[in-house]
Amino acid sequence: MEYEQEAPETAGDPQAEMQPETLAVPEDTKRRVKEWVQRIIAAKDHWKETFDRMREDIYFAKHGATKDWSTSDQYVVPIVSRHINQAVAGLYAKNPTASAKRRKRLMTTVWDGKPDSLQAAIDTVMGGMPDPMSMAILQDAVKTKQYNDQLDRIGETLEILSEYFDGEQRPTFKRKMKALVRRAKTTGVGYAELGFERKYGELTEDETTVLEDAKNKLAEIERRAADFADGTIDETSAEMSELKSAIEGLAQKQDMILREGPVDMFPKSTSIIIDPCCTSLDGFQGAGWIAREFHDTPKDIRKKYKVDIGADYKQYTEHGSGDLARYEAKSSGEDAEDAKGLACYWKVWDKSLGEVFIVVDGYEDFLSPPRPPDFEVNGFYPVLALTFNDAEPEEDEKGSIFPVSDVRALRHPQMEYNRSREYRRLHREANKPKYVSKKGRLQDEDKEKLANHRPHEVIELASMKDGEKVEDILQPMKTHPLDPALYETNSEVEDVLRTVGAQEANLGGVGGETATETSIAENSRMTSVASNVDDLDDFLTEYTRARGQIMLSQMSEETVKEIVGPGAMWPSLSADQIAKEVWLVVEAGSSGRPNRASELANMERGMPALLQMPNMNPVVLGRKYATLLDMDPDELILEGLPSIQALNAMFGKMGGAGPMGSPAPAAQGPAGGDNQEQPPGMTPGPQPAQPSGDEIPAGEFIN
Repeated sequence: MEYEQEAPETAGDPQAEMQPETLAVPEDTKRRVKEWVQRIIAAKDHWKETFDRMREDIYFAKHGATKDWSTSDQYVVPIVSRHINQAVAGLYAKNPTASAKRRKRLMTTVWDGKPDSLQAAIDTVMGGMPDPMSMAILQDAVKTKQYNDQLDRIGETLEILSEYFDGEQRPTFKRKMKALVRRAKTTGVGYAELGFERKYGELTEDETTVLEDAKNKLAEIERRAADFADGTIDETSAEMSELKSAIEGLAQKQDMILREGPVDMFPKSTSIIIDPCCTSLDGFQGAGWIAREFHDTPKDIRKKYKVDIGADYKQYTEHGSGDLARYEAKSSGEDAEDAKGLACYWKVWDKSLGEVFIVVDGYEDFLSPPRPPDFEVNGFYPVLALTFNDAEPEEDEKGSIFPVSDVRALRHPQMEYNRSREYRRLHREANKPKYVSKKGRLQDEDKEKLANHRPHEVIELASMKDGEKVEDILQPMKTHPLDPALYETNSEVEDVLRTVGAQEANLGGVGGETATETSIAENSRMTSVASNVDDLDDFLTEYTRARGQIMLSQMSEETVKEIVGPGAMWPSLSADQIAKEVWLVVEAGSSGRPNRASELANMERGMPALLQMPNMNPVVLGRKYATLLDMDPDELILEGLPSIQALNAMFGKMGGAGPMGSPAPAAQGPAGGDNQEQPPGMTPGPQPAQPSGDEIPAGEFIN
């Protein structure tokens, strides 16, 4: 499910659903809808060149060439496709880890937060000589701990909810996020939209009839009670109470929640229309509004919104085409309503007025009237943009806020590579053995024999005279030898390296570079990939934080406990207050591991020294080390448990025979098992060698 359309406020009311066609649309509403449609179409025209470029890049990434090249069966080496797949694998290597954290605040007013002062206050109270200051310190510490424990429990509940919803939707969050990273690499930008869904159960036909009868009967009694002033029927009567109870019981069945939770949506890059006043995609700075474009048939729109737009709408040819030409009628065997074509409509977030509404191209009324958003997020817009190749936008250039994609950057090297291979193939085709003869000298039968003879066949030529040699009538044609230097592709591969950081070894081949040069180039590429991973983690942090705010403000405690468990804690404070105290972040580097080998080697080198330093937290070191080993830190770490080596020493000093019948370690003295041979330390992993002066040719430099 890519998107769940929200129902209008009149959905579920039979009278409201039956009467919209009879109501006249106010003139001010018509003018407002028309102005918004014109404004959105003008913005689409403003970004037309950018959207056309995105569509070209999508085709180029898939086929490795432009349409005119790929459709003519010319030689293609899809370097771009290989680069995009490798970039996605390096950036989004695994599902990110969401972690709820408390915002750092100074909560204590009397206690200074130091353990020694708290211990001194405890000793004073336990010694039987409590003073007002010690009591105040203890009360302040207890209050602070209770408050922090409550926030930690709420944060743990949020973590479990986030993990649940990551795998609950189909496709899963990981698959959709990988597609988003691929889209950002292909078109230059990818979008993620936050939504919230609350599905209710539907009444059966019998229950619906009973509910409608009860409503009609209650309305009749209420009218009679209003007509008669003698008080024979009032609100406290038994009959009135029974009817109200029946209606409430059936209404509870209708309000049964089937699903409640956030919805992750990932619109196409060309479906988000942005206010031309926008100066940056990061938070849509300067934009007064943004819109998302949809295409549906009138029948589908009526199912989703309970509104019949009739035939008064602009008809589109296909999904996402952007073509304003009239739709051509389909065959008569198909549904006549579907044959009218597709309607284009936009969901608009108007930040200036704080409203959300839906308008249809050509329809005079709102498909969904303006109203405040169902939920609030930082920055108002529930749409986030992911970019990697950001650059400073130019003032007068259209589309300058959109960065250039990797596909566009690799366009010239890719096409030049294709041309080199295609022209080499043509050269080899042209260099096939050919023979020449004087016109009319050979008969057609002789030509056929010479061109299609079998191996070792004796060829009899009717055109050859007695005493005449084959060389007299037939001569081989001289060809031009194939010069490999004319069709070399190393230059294109070097351009790829300097453009996006990928080298020949990453693309599947190995050139003549030395190991040191390859290592330096790979380190440079990993630095760029690590920067992109950091951008992706920042995006995921912002996204998960906003999703956490939505869950806090929209989800009911019953649904939360059903998912998390009876021990879940859901805030009794307002969602805004909790959102300011607790927020979800993505652990740094949890979505990708571009330089895991070097980080692991650095960790192994520094671990012995870190373990000997005072005031070092071993839990933090253990979590970092477990993450680099692709192991779950929560499963490995148990708070308060000594190290395995310390446990072995403790059991050894307690006595007992050693392995294989050896004497007990305790018999060796106070040191016990510490006197035995200790295991060797960890061997640091390999590190790239530094280049020597002899390996860098004179006059060259390392990019």
